[in-house]
Amino acid sequence: MEQMKMIRIIRYGVLMAAFIYGSVGFSQLNFVKYGNNPVLTRHTVFGAWDAIAVSDPQVLWVNDTLRMWYTGVGWLSMSDTSVHQRIGYAWSLDGIDWNPYPNNPVLDKTDNSWDNKGVETPTVLIDPTAPPSERFKMWYAGQNVSTDLYEIGYAYSPDGLHWTKSNQNPVLQVGDSTSWENGYLEGPSVLLVHDTLRMWYASVDLTGNGSPTDYTGNIGYAWSLDGIHWNKHPGNPIFTSYNSTTWDQASVADPHVIFKDGEYRMFYAGLHTWAQENFKMGYATSKDGIHWSRPVANPVLETGNPGAWDDEDASYGCAIYNPSIDKYQMWYTGLDTNVLGADLNSFYYDIGYATADVVLSTNQPENQLLDLSIYPIPCGNSLAVEAKNHSQIKSAHFYDALGKAVEIPVTFSGKKLYADTRSLKPGMYFCSVITVNNRVLAGLFFRV
Repeated sequence: MEQMKMIRIIRYGVLMAAFIYGSVGFSQLNFVKYGNNPVLTRHTVFGAWDAIAVSDPQVLWVNDTLRMWYTGVGWLSMSDTSVHQRIGYAWSLDGIDWNPYPNNPVLDKTDNSWDNKGVETPTVLIDPTAPPSERFKMWYAGQNVSTDLYEIGYAYSPDGLHWTKSNQNPVLQVGDSTSWENGYLEGPSVLLVHDTLRMWYASVDLTGNGSPTDYTGNIGYAWSLDGIHWNKHPGNPIFTSYNSTTWDQASVADPHVIFKDGEYRMFYAGLHTWAQENFKMGYATSKDGIHWSRPVANPVLETGNPGAWDDEDASYGCAIYNPSIDKYQMWYTGLDTNVLGADLNSFYYDIGYATADVVLSTNQPENQLLDLSIYPIPCGNSLAVEAKNHSQIKSAHFYDALGKAVEIPVTFSGKKLYADTRSLKPGMYFCSVITVNNRVLAGLFFRV
């Protein structure tokens, strides 16, 4: 009788988790950072164009080469008295060893123009239908000296190295003083879907006028047929921070959107409080690119341990899917000094690398989700997990009753794993495992 009661409790707990958390409750993205990060570093020489920061990577596979465009912050010359943001380029064959272009930056600020202070946060796509001289298309944030505002500009190139700015820039501008996007526009992400360009971009509401978006960062959407004339969505912002009470309640920013398996997948920077710059990477999904849902186990990329090169920020990144290894590859911005409110000369950003298994759907029969044997229940200092009727386990993740990820030592042995649970407090926990054939199995257990 007690055994049947426990089975019913476990079954109820797993089904409730699936109901509450939706399709992502047991389909987590868990990025593992490269052990020798950062993979692209600033040049720590006074006068260098990227002496202060390299950040905001945008990476594309082009044939057999990874091509990255990124923001560099530094000086125009040895006699320059202020720093500027400009856009550089690098290439790699493995995503780890990067070769910066010797003639960086590839996109500079333009004097006596709307972007005369700096350019940053590029997004690049290759349009096979465009004329050869415009095959590469870039949208970027440009900053003006007089207004200090960021708005979005457009440039095109035959090779990704030599760029021509549109004479109709900026192509996307901030809203009026009462709008959700009155502070700046930056961090665009653009996809070409059929014959339409779709853009997701970040902004912040710097005006306190009783709006739900007051003093928060949010993400908007716009579309275009030519990359120059854009139509903002009337329901903007389409992805918000202000209705959240979790890790990203202060700001969501710098989206990077890809399309895979019939859905849009967004990686974004999230911030809990403006009192401390501590951006991390989050993940969300959408069927139409407008209505989004968050996985419960966000953030998918955490800041580093105290003293690490990315212990303040681990965000402002991009991810691509690599089918040859069936993983996501992510390049992200790490910050090792808390600089919020400090002079720009205190910014020290570099670029890191991380990977994650691609297990993003749990459209499996209920009996398969439950096809995981966990014992003993309740457990003491150790726990065994077995994937019944399935292939061997390749990864496992544990969560507390609120869906927060917990780290415990695990030893894998074929279809089984053994977990050291001594660090867990008494309570209810969930276990999610991924098999080598990418099945997601879930179970519930109690620690006493």
